[in-house]
Amino acid sequence: MSWKKCLPILLTLGLMGCGENPDKHFETGLENYNRKDFTIAKTYLRKALAIKPDYVPAYLLLGRIGVESGDEQAAELNYRNAYNIARERDFQLHEEDLRARDDRVGLYWQEAAYYLADLEFQSQNYNRAVALYDEILDHENSGYWLKRAFEAKEVTRDFFDYRKRLQQLRQEKYANQNDPRVNADMALLMMDMATGLTRMGKLKSVSEQVAVSKDFREQAEMALEEIYAASPDVHLPKTEAVIAYTESQELLMRGKFDEALKSAKEASEKDPENARYHFAVANILQVIDNQSESASHLDQIISYAKRAVDLEPEVWRYSIFYAGRLREIGQLEESKVYLERARRNCNEDQVLREIDETLAAIEEALAAQESGESASEASESE
Repeated sequence: MSWKKCLPILLTLGLMGCGENPDKHFETGLENYNRKDFTIAKTYLRKALAIKPDYVPAYLLLGRIGVESGDEQAAELNYRNAYNIARERDFQLHEEDLRARDDRVGLYWQEAAYYLADLEFQSQNYNRAVALYDEILDHENSGYWLKRAFEAKEVTRDFFDYRKRLQQLRQEKYANQNDPRVNADMALLMMDMATGLTRMGKLKSVSEQVAVSKDFREQAEMALEEIYAASPDVHLPKTEAVIAYTESQELLMRGKFDEALKSAKEASEKDPENARYHFAVANILQVIDNQSESASHLDQIISYAKRAVDLEPEVWRYSIFYAGRLREIGQLEESKVYLERARRNCNEDQVLREIDETLAAIEEALAAQESGESASEASESE
């Protein structure tokens, strides 16, 4: 066969070879995704998968497109494919996975795991959701998804308890329709759920839970008024505190910080033995200071946080918060004590790593202080 006859064949083979590169198809798909041209993006991503069926970044980007375009079925299918392939590889990354993780793209298999965990959460399969979050938390290189998985796992475990509590309260409400304590507890439970959903970024669901909480709170207030009117000697300060606290959390979500603070303080005064209410006051004051970029309420924050810590020393969140405020005012030794207490009461690896890093920084600062004091004493003796 002459070279002239071979030339068209060689050119055809060459052109086919240029098109058989999954990386090029993925890049073209990514470019179109960034331009929000999802139809063309999907075409090129599918071409990449036709050549390399285990090209995880293509599945991840198709999953993300499904989320952004409202195609939940496509999102689940593609994220599940990405996760299953990654898991079969024992989460070992290929070259295309490493390239897709850079800041420009930010595609991690953890995105798929988080999405699937969220589906399990919505179906109330809390144990399955926690198992998926744990897989993310088991990999320190999970980037942005590490913190999200930690928060979501905590909320999911809380919801497991919330559902059991909800069932119990429904039975109590059936037996005692107008008991203000039951309605107040229902309002509190719904608000706790709303707070958890806020941490997970489920804003639509949050508004629904807040509305239900408000309804129960108003029922509790009405029932309480009827009881007080009929029996002036009866006094239920703990129920009043629950109502005030629930209202404070709704106001906080709505950005009405001063009103939220007033209600939280009312709760802490009506039930001074409840650590949650004191911590709520400290937290709202901290939010107010953060908004104004000041430390004008720091003394009050420390005071309320200390009450919460003293009442419930085993709650590591309270200890960490209090230790942080002590560190701000230079009380490093005392801050260290409360961080070490938090460490003893916490079993979350990510939190423990952060505590250890903070303790190391405090030790370094204390050593520097001691060194400076020694140098100063030596200078004075001379």
